[in-house]
Amino acid sequence: MKQHSHHRGYLPALLVLFFLAPCSHARADPPLLQTPTSEHFNGIAYSPDGQFGVAVGNAGAIIHFDAAHPTGVAVASGTSADLFDVHVLDRNSAVASGFDATGNQAMLLTWDGSSWSAHPNSNWSIPILPVWQAPEKDIVMFDFAGGAAPFDFRGGFDLATNDFFPSSYAGDLDLNFCGHSNDIKVVNEDGDIGVVSNDL
Repeated sequence: MKQHSHHRGYLPALLVLFFLAPCSHARADPPLLQTPTSEHFNGIAYSPDGQFGVAVGNAGAIIHFDAAHPTGVAVASGTSADLFDVHVLDRNSAVASGFDATGNQAMLLTWDGSSWSAHPNSNWSIPILPVWQAPEKDIVMFDFAGGAAPFDFRGGFDLATNDFFPSSYAGDLDLNFCGHSNDIKVVNEDGDIGVVSNDL
């Protein structure tokens, strides 16, 4: 007579536990902030000390975050352009970028601690993305994304004169900037790392 193992009945239960165990550690989506505007947001950044944050979105939407406004407070941007990226140095210095479809022009915004100033560039009918400000607060670097195929264009903005540099680079899209004034590291979409100075 064939004898049955007493352990065989536990197998289905063990298999169920095996497959359910990972699910018990799955986490729910993070809670969403009840922001002061319903606009679609595209970019967010915080200062290195974590004390000041900025989110940017469509139709010129900008929200500031700090200890007094943990869920954000809407701030006038001075533009209706769609904003795609933002970089924050501190409470008194930030830059944002995007595209003004109404004027068909690239858009750069600067924050001085009290208000945002819009700097449209009618020479370029393509978005500015990404954007980065040197810690010395003398230059803003960015790309004109989606230029004449297959090229994108690197640009700069002089914070002392509030004027754009002529674009002298055409190539792969820059994905990220870091470093210091006149020693700026950049990673492009091909995975290459370059070093550029303030004259691009």
